[in-house]
Amino acid sequence: MSQDKLKLKQHFDRLSVDIGTGMFSLQMALSDFVFELLGLHEDRQLPLDLSVPHLEGDSYAIIHLTRIFFDTEQDLVYVEASSGKIIWGDLNILAQDIIATYLHMQFTADNILGELS
Repeated sequence: MSQDKLKLKQHFDRLSVDIGTGMFSLQMALSDFVFELLGLHEDRQLPLDLSVPHLEGDSYAIIHLTRIFFDTEQDLVYVEASSGKIIWGDLNILAQDIIATYLHMQFTADNILGELS
């Protein structure tokens, strides 16, 4: 391999590692954010009514979620879909972001409505 190609390969290897590290950091931040929002509720669960993409086998499917909850026995966050429970960490980052945004909007709306009444 020529020096130029080797340098280019090293450059893209570094970028790939940087992207992977950034994605991991983002997933950790999303997990912390959702865990804190769940912690505001005594039963550590919230209803959901949204659909997200989820990898099933070799392809993505759109699944409808009805609930998110923290299982204290297993120390894990799950989402509930019509097909069953899915561990938070098994969701792709897009699905995690959609859920976190949904929960944040619900939290914000509840606070606004609470102040109005």
